[in-house]
Amino acid sequence: MRLFLLWLFLGLVSVQSFYAQNVSAINVESVGDDSVRITYTLNDPSPERSYQVDIFAISRKDTFQLTTVSGQVGDSITAGTHSVVWDALAQLGRFRGPLAFRVRAIPSFLINDPSHSDLKLKRGTPYTFSWYGGNSHLDDLALVLYQYDNPIDTIKVVSQVNQYTWQIPQKLATGKGYRVKIAGTPMTNINEFTHSFSINRKVPLYYIIVPAATVVTGLVTYLIVRRKPLPEAPDPNEK
Repeated sequence: MRLFLLWLFLGLVSVQSFYAQNVSAINVESVGDDSVRITYTLNDPSPERSYQVDIFAISRKDTFQLTTVSGQVGDSITAGTHSVVWDALAQLGRFRGPLAFRVRAIPSFLINDPSHSDLKLKRGTPYTFSWYGGNSHLDDLALVLYQYDNPIDTIKVVSQVNQYTWQIPQKLATGKGYRVKIAGTPMTNINEFTHSFSINRKVPLYYIIVPAATVVTGLVTYLIVRRKPLPEAPDPNEK
């Protein structure tokens, strides 16, 4: 057992680790006789943005992902210093030779807009949906309009972009509970819904009815006034 770890850590001392630009301060140390603790710092100025974090070992022959791990690895990892324990013996069994480690952090898929529920959109106007992360910029994404849990129509299939401006149809029924599902291919497995929003008329019904009522009222008033006899014009010959 100790022979396994001795060779493993001699390799760690002599081989440089590789990591992405948003990962720094990778440190490796033994835990008991058969495990390894990997500490890394995930750098991001946005404390709310989450990442999918995976750790890989690089040997002389190949690169493989660490699977027998516990701690802050996987999805929903945010900025900060994190620790992961790898049960090396459970994954590799007997092993001799140097290993280096690489920490990969990919931003998790996040819908930026709409950023909150109960957004009110108007028919006949544009609205831009935007998203980020999850390798969405490399995939084909289908934007499907739903009302509550019922699919209505496919708005658009977009390729390798992080936003789409939707021209809201004039004839789309008004109401609440609308949302858009953004669905990717098996390459990313993206399948997320936006916050809900409502669809309203471009011109409120109040402003459509009131002017018409005003015209009708004016016409009635005019007719009532016209029913009174008009005064005769004065005779120019009278003094």
